[in-house]
Amino acid sequence: MPPPSAQPSAAPCGAELRLVGAHFVIAPASADDDELSAAVGSLPPLPGSLIVVAAAPDAAVVLRDRMADLGVVARARGAGTLVVAASGLAALAPNGRRPAELVAEQAGVPVVAPDGLVRITPDGGLALTTPDGAPEPAAWWHCVPGAAPQRLAGTPGATTAEPRATTHAAVRTATPPAARTAPAAPPARTSGSPAAQVLRLPAGFWLTHPTAPPAGPLPGLGLAAAPPGTVVLLVGTPAAPLLLPEEFADAAVALPLDAARLLVSAPWASPDELTALTGALAARLARPVHAAIGLPVLGEGGPTSRVLDAQGQARWEPYLLRLASAPGQGTTPAAWRNSGADWRTDGPAVFAAFPYWALEAVPAGLWLRPEPPHVLTPRFRRPEPARPLLIVGERDRPVEPDVFEELGALLDRLPTVGAEGFGLLVHGLLEPSAERVGRFVARMHGLEWLGPDPAVARPPGVVPVSYGALPGAAPTGAPRAVLGTPGAPAVLPAPGPAHLPAPGVDPGPGRLALPASPAAPDPAPLPEPTPLPTPPAPTAVTTSSSSSTSATTNSSPAQPSAPEEPEELEESEESEELEEPTPPPATAPDPAAEAPCEPAPGPRPEPTPQPARRYRPEEFAAPVTVSSAADRETVRALLGEHYQRCTGRVDQAATRLPALRPTAKDDIRPDLAAVLLYHGDTGVPVGRAELTATARAGASAPLAAFLRCLGSGLRRLPSHHGVVLLAADPGLDPAGVVDHYPVGRELLEPAPVAGLTAPTAELPGVSVEFVVWSATGRRTTAFGSADDEPQAVFAPGTTFTVIGAAEADPSGRPARVLLRESAGLASADPAERNHNALARLNGWLERRDLLAPAERRPVTRPERFHLTPGIELPSAAGTV
Repeated sequence: MPPPSAQPSAAPCGAELRLVGAHFVIAPASADDDELSAAVGSLPPLPGSLIVVAAAPDAAVVLRDRMADLGVVARARGAGTLVVAASGLAALAPNGRRPAELVAEQAGVPVVAPDGLVRITPDGGLALTTPDGAPEPAAWWHCVPGAAPQRLAGTPGATTAEPRATTHAAVRTATPPAARTAPAAPPARTSGSPAAQVLRLPAGFWLTHPTAPPAGPLPGLGLAAAPPGTVVLLVGTPAAPLLLPEEFADAAVALPLDAARLLVSAPWASPDELTALTGALAARLARPVHAAIGLPVLGEGGPTSRVLDAQGQARWEPYLLRLASAPGQGTTPAAWRNSGADWRTDGPAVFAAFPYWALEAVPAGLWLRPEPPHVLTPRFRRPEPARPLLIVGERDRPVEPDVFEELGALLDRLPTVGAEGFGLLVHGLLEPSAERVGRFVARMHGLEWLGPDPAVARPPGVVPVSYGALPGAAPTGAPRAVLGTPGAPAVLPAPGPAHLPAPGVDPGPGRLALPASPAAPDPAPLPEPTPLPTPPAPTAVTTSSSSSTSATTNSSPAQPSAPEEPEELEESEESEELEEPTPPPATAPDPAAEAPCEPAPGPRPEPTPQPARRYRPEEFAAPVTVSSAADRETVRALLGEHYQRCTGRVDQAATRLPALRPTAKDDIRPDLAAVLLYHGDTGVPVGRAELTATARAGASAPLAAFLRCLGSGLRRLPSHHGVVLLAADPGLDPAGVVDHYPVGRELLEPAPVAGLTAPTAELPGVSVEFVVWSATGRRTTAFGSADDEPQAVFAPGTTFTVIGAAEADPSGRPARVLLRESAGLASADPAERNHNALARLNGWLERRDLLAPAERRPVTRPERFHLTPGIELPSAAGTV
């Protein structure tokens, strides 16, 4: 990582986690797939382990952020160990610990890592080199979470020592104690040997590793069948479930396939391994190739599949049946089933569930998830032969009790759910109140309660596999990274200390960098313009340093926030000076005497614009979470006859969300009536714009009670854990607006904040977008019509932290300010929260920017979503 003073062009290209064959590689985003395959393609799979190769200078950052995801993938594949080929990862640190220990704790699985330099050898091994001056030869270390690391002894076959450096055996010969009972890895294929052993099947061919052929016939393979004109390519055995993608493609093209349709099946491999095989064959043949989940068979209604167990016995019928892969495109679902339910299909393998939620067919069963999804881990979960899974929720999002109630209604429409015996697995954050409802629904529908997934303890990133990812998201035309080839082994760079990108370094086009500190000091206030006696000619607004050509963050070094009383005093004094009236003269002048000397009236000087006001958390009391009886009575009187009209709509919403039902002791209908009127922006008692101005100025008694009831009602609604979009007024200058949002600044908004949650929603004509990561925003769709765009509303008094900004793009994209809610656990690390929220917002924006103009829906009455959170900008300030 270059120092802060380095030029942006010298910054290394951002690294990412990529699937290359059977392994994961941390490589620069600009690395070419062919060169990555050439560099790591010679590594054979290691049974019982998942290999991760670090091939980027900034691999430490990726390891820190993605090891939890790799742990999920390893457990889904049945791998008991992560072999991380990162130079020096197990070297002893000054604090007495090895970084590999922390990686193992983060991943939740044992990790094998080296304490020296690691390189890929031409014969497909990972060899170690001892650095100069090291006290002892380099070795591999086995790190188990919560236990002391163990040094692994070398085995016969290690290469001879080099001058001033020692080279040891490849990692595949240094087997960790917990994995020594696993079958040995097949040796690398030598030149001229067959890529696979091929056996003829009635429906096609069975390809296995030449050194690990099947021990005998498997009973379920006799069921393999496909429609006429389709050839089944069955891959692997329970002991050796897959081939390297390149070897599989070599063996497949040598078969007499002619122009037949190809159907790849790897019943014992994971979904991401299956898509790697299919993608490699599609690229080699330059034509589409399909893949079957499980073993393809012919059922009563046509082609279907069966999941196989470790003995080759056919088990249950999956809901996702086929995947399709085409050259240069992503892998997408091609065939699925609904088991006779009357669910409406909303997309490929996706069924409509209820507002904000969808039911998706995945290889492991069914996934009830928020819409749209952000974390795709359940799509890559390996099917369990014992039963299909019904996965509920998305990791890092709470699962509310009403989700299980809606799930019960979905299961009532599934005729065969009792016969199939789902296992109910919660993949989100499960509260005790929601667990009780979930267990009840499981008992009522004959499901096996599996409880929370243990892999949801840490906010994740996106799993880096091809199935389900957006095609074309990778940068094109970037220079290729030189990673070495099997003919010339390349030393893998040692990952440096896990730290954030240096402030002031350009993170690359389209990316928003992370702030150096979550509490960076605010810049000094800019002097206000001096009024002139005549109107000045229009001039271009000068853009400050916070709006650079690419999205950057504060370049000041990390330090505690300085007290801001001088800035507050300056604003106060200026306001008093502007508001002070001119005192009258001591004696009244004689109009007649002064009339001849009176000059001709000239043009009026422009008034000095009022300064922008920033709302700070310390200036306001904590918001009221529950309205009082007096507040509710005030709202009833304020609404008058409109209150009775609202109660009918409120009762209708309560039928869908039981938590909204009033009781004799707690009549919450005034709270919900306030939510209903704010959602519709009917102008009763006032419109959104007037309510915002009133809340910022300090509301009087009736509207203050209305705001308290509104906040109380919002807190009873389901939370929205995701992205919320709003915008500044189109009349404001974008550079002037962005200048008020330096990275690290914390703001409080006294008024409610409404925004849109669908990535397809478009606010026409805006010049600045605010993109907020929500943790406590509330979904108000239950109070709208079917045609309304999904909305989320933050209660009055919500605080936000600025985590990124980007100026407008020449192509027409507006400027952007990225925020996250400041609410959360006091013990949480703000820098980590900023990093996680920034990654999610960037991912959401990338997906949104890929939408074609025809796929976007302009919002009616977009002025409802115009607000500058935490900053009051006068209408004359910052205008173009």
